[in-house]
Amino acid sequence: MLNRAAEEGRFGYHHKCRASKLTHLCFADDLLIFVEGSLESVQNVLQVLHEFQLRSGLVVSVQKSSFFASGMTERECDLIQFSTGMPQGVLPVRYLGIPLCTKKLSIVKCQVLIQQVKEKFTSWSARSLSFAGRLLLIKTVIAGISTFWCSSFILPKACIKKINSLCSIFLWKGTIEGHHTTRVSWATVTLPKDEGGLGNNFSYYHFLMARLFL
Repeated sequence: MLNRAAEEGRFGYHHKCRASKLTHLCFADDLLIFVEGSLESVQNVLQVLHEFQLRSGLVVSVQKSSFFASGMTERECDLIQFSTGMPQGVLPVRYLGIPLCTKKLSIVKCQVLIQQVKEKFTSWSARSLSFAGRLLLIKTVIAGISTFWCSSFILPKACIKKINSLCSIFLWKGTIEGHHTTRVSWATVTLPKDEGGLGNNFSYYHFLMARLFL
């Protein structure tokens, strides 16, 4: 319905999508709509979604929706927000916890990941965890969070270094608060067990990075 409405001129294509005539992308339970940055086009898109609702019985929740704008004046954005009731979001857009971007991730954009790791360690610090328990959490939960990001992006070395540092501090001290020194270097900890390490090898970062180019 969106494609047909765009072809009929009911709303304009986004200037980056005009050549390909792309109007939307569907995800598991989300919908991204690309449209010309005008109030008329936005209102007509909402009208198409209302027509879809009448035909299918499925309702698009405007209250849970946001719009993102680039190259528009503050007044134009305020008009769209006032007329639709949708709040203006902030770029980059995050989907399933990771940012949607086409450029190489910077350490600034990785702060979400680093903060997520910090919050996990902080919540575990209140528990009386053994050394083995802390190691298990690093191998499973922290590794899982990092792997999820690595499966989509090439993480900056500074980000990986920071996560490894947090893992090392938490492993030996049980908390990331305050000033800490570690008993054994992280490079030694991550060695295989037959080489004197704990088998907590984070070389999967490089494996996942290589996968992105296959």
